[in-house]
Amino acid sequence: MAAEVTPSEAVINDQMPPVKKLKTCDDDTQERQADQYSNDIGKKRKVALLLGFCGVGYFGMQRNRGTKTIEEDLITALFKAGAIPEAAKEHEQKMAFQRASRTDKGVSAAAQVVSLKMFMVDDAIRKINSHLPEAIRVFGHFRVTKGFNSKTACDARSYSYLLPTYAFADKNKQPGRDFFLLQYRADETTLQRVQEILSMYVGTRNFHNFTSKKAFEDDSAKRYIMEFNCGKPFVRNHMEFVILTVKGQSFMLHQIRKMIGLMIGIVRGDAAIEAMEKSWEKDRVDIPRAPGLGLILDQLYYKAYNRKIDRLGIHSAIDNSVFQKEIDEFKNKYIYDYIIEKEVKEYCFLKWTESLTYHSFDERSSSGPGQSIEKSSEGNNNSDSANEAD
Repeated sequence: MAAEVTPSEAVINDQMPPVKKLKTCDDDTQERQADQYSNDIGKKRKVALLLGFCGVGYFGMQRNRGTKTIEEDLITALFKAGAIPEAAKEHEQKMAFQRASRTDKGVSAAAQVVSLKMFMVDDAIRKINSHLPEAIRVFGHFRVTKGFNSKTACDARSYSYLLPTYAFADKNKQPGRDFFLLQYRADETTLQRVQEILSMYVGTRNFHNFTSKKAFEDDSAKRYIMEFNCGKPFVRNHMEFVILTVKGQSFMLHQIRKMIGLMIGIVRGDAAIEAMEKSWEKDRVDIPRAPGLGLILDQLYYKAYNRKIDRLGIHSAIDNSVFQKEIDEFKNKYIYDYIIEKEVKEYCFLKWTESLTYHSFDERSSSGPGQSIEKSSEGNNNSDSANEAD
């Protein structure tokens, strides 16, 4: 069995754990791993990098020549740190580079994973971070098997969504603007209603109405949602916020934002609960996309892979909890703070809720007025789009 990795034994900020500490353990496998780490310096190895980033000002995660992307900055930093050769910098396939999940323009990630082959230079993580802006941080790395692929090995993903609770206010019972934005507090009945509706998404369902260019008959439109929860409200800058969290095997383009958009429409009274049942059926239903601003890739899960390497007795499990303190500090400082500040200044959700009157939450043709309505709503949204497709 593979040895359990504790924070003191993990490769945090790439300071290799001293062999003498691991040799105090009675587990022979862990001693072999210690020798392996000490012999890795200067050699090329397959690793999984764990990183977080605030997507503001970036045109998504995926590298696209001529545009500012997270991968462009990361790969440049890897090269400057001596972790990859110039050939790999120009052609990422030469280092078997693979992201676990895509994010689109303006969307952030608290714990993204990329796999690649890199040189195990001394103090590599500190050197990589020294060439990155503060809004992108590599927390550490895990040694992985040669055939590991961060995308295909991922068996579940979690996203969080931060939004102001005034988005849940009954559309027919809204007082003046100042009260509505700063003094509104969601009561327990409203929060229970939110949770009831989110729970309706749990299980395997046909989400063809929650994405684009997917037919009802397409098997890939069926997705498995493991859980969808509403957290406890909290107040920041005099405004009340709440965090929604969803975990599923995989998600399609716009799926999470449309799931949240329909839930809000029902809670506010813009749509009847029957709209939920219609959304699972064959006919196309007009469902608005919630703003992309609050969407965050929160965690990636590698349960099957971790069982495999535990059985083989090699490397260590890909376990975010080893770096949880660093992840939480980064998420609060560079992601949550930005979202909250932008909402308080620009009222992104207010502009979006005002556009809900243009949505029918009912059946529409695949190429009829519904599409132009959605584009208009998205334009009034004044927030970045998000791509939660995997």
